[in-house]
Amino acid sequence: MDRPPIAFDLPEPMRPPIGNPTEPALPRMIWAWIVFILFMLLLIPQSLRLNDANAPSGKDVVTKIERKIGSELGVESLMSGFADTKKDKYKQDIQDLADSARIESKAQKLRIVLCVEDKKPVVASDLTRLAKSKNPENVAFSKLYATPRPSKDEAMKLLESVKGDTVTEKLARVQVKEMYGDKAARAKEFKSAKSALAMIFGVAAMGGMVLGVGAWILYGVNRSSGKWKPKGIPLRDISLGQADRLIFLVVLIFLTYLGMGIILVPFGKKIDSIVEYLVFLPIFLVIYGATKFKIFGWQLTFEKLGISKINLKENALWAGGAFIANIPVLLVVLAITLLLEKFLPGGSHPAAEELLNHPGAVQIINIFVLACIIAPMWEEVCFRGLIFPAIAKVTGKPILGAILSSFVFASIHPQGLAGIFPLMSVALMMCAVSNQTKSLVGNIMLHALHNGATLGIALLVATIR
Repeated sequence: MDRPPIAFDLPEPMRPPIGNPTEPALPRMIWAWIVFILFMLLLIPQSLRLNDANAPSGKDVVTKIERKIGSELGVESLMSGFADTKKDKYKQDIQDLADSARIESKAQKLRIVLCVEDKKPVVASDLTRLAKSKNPENVAFSKLYATPRPSKDEAMKLLESVKGDTVTEKLARVQVKEMYGDKAARAKEFKSAKSALAMIFGVAAMGGMVLGVGAWILYGVNRSSGKWKPKGIPLRDISLGQADRLIFLVVLIFLTYLGMGIILVPFGKKIDSIVEYLVFLPIFLVIYGATKFKIFGWQLTFEKLGISKINLKENALWAGGAFIANIPVLLVVLAITLLLEKFLPGGSHPAAEELLNHPGAVQIINIFVLACIIAPMWEEVCFRGLIFPAIAKVTGKPILGAILSSFVFASIHPQGLAGIFPLMSVALMMCAVSNQTKSLVGNIMLHALHNGATLGIALLVATIR
């Protein structure tokens, strides 16, 4: 049949496995799937709870809202005349601060400035709590917004106490100065490198969208003409018994990961970043051992997994092309995710959060090595090299294998329910690259590109914040 195959149009499941046809069939290991499913039922909920944005601490709520409105105010200062002046702009944010404002002074102050921005009366209890505070800065803050309003000289003197660089404090300085006639205060305070960065990101996103759509058109044209036929995923011709052994290896990898994490927890502060490398070292030993010793009568090789130097340039091109093609997909998914975060737990990855907290040079290098070298290698072997073909074989449906393996990949990352969707879009693209090239090398490159770009953005934001 000469027609080009559709996406994930792999050889039929009944195709005989490659190898010695006289070799006896491997016995099934159904118990390995039972252990794997039970393992996921325990691991996935735990990972999702690690970043539950529906019940964060007061400090987390303030940080989240300040990050959101900080860039908005900066962009508005650059686009004077086109600023968003809709009514009750911060109504939801004010409501979200209600619980934490009962105990957290940062939340109280943020709620006050947001009420003023929305031209609403400030919450009296916030002023009362700040006025009773033992912190002189909190007391000064409450007097700035008290009724009756202080004189201009008194206000300027009180404003000297509001000298921090948070969005709340910047907004307070702007509002107080505007109360006494300084119309240029807002543009001076928020016209910063951060707002310029937001504009650059916007332009880059538009450019990425155009390039990504172009990549999809190019792929569609060449695919329909039969030039870019998928080669199929590595291990596509395995038997059911071999699929069982793949999933057993996955369980072994996860047990090793969790076991090393538990063992090294007491030493975490003493050996600092080295502890994370010690966690991953046994995983690579397990993977290497699987290529040297038989797993219940069957032995893997790196070539079978799709890891070799063959077609290295071609794999690199597919990785780069897939990265560009995934930009419009990811932008759409991220937009949907922002909406879902209002209803579902969500958050950013701990590695990105660590970069936003201004780590030192050693920590930055450590984060990038872990995220762009170590994680892509073992995660691609585990999820696209083992779980994907195993599920595809057992279900007889490669697309279902891609979806389920991508869900497992996304859900074990601690970014909450809302964070599953963008991660799944990246994982599905990696499944597509694996299917296109019959290799994991392109996947590893794509994974590294994605992680590097994400962390690079976080580092740039942290640098100018």
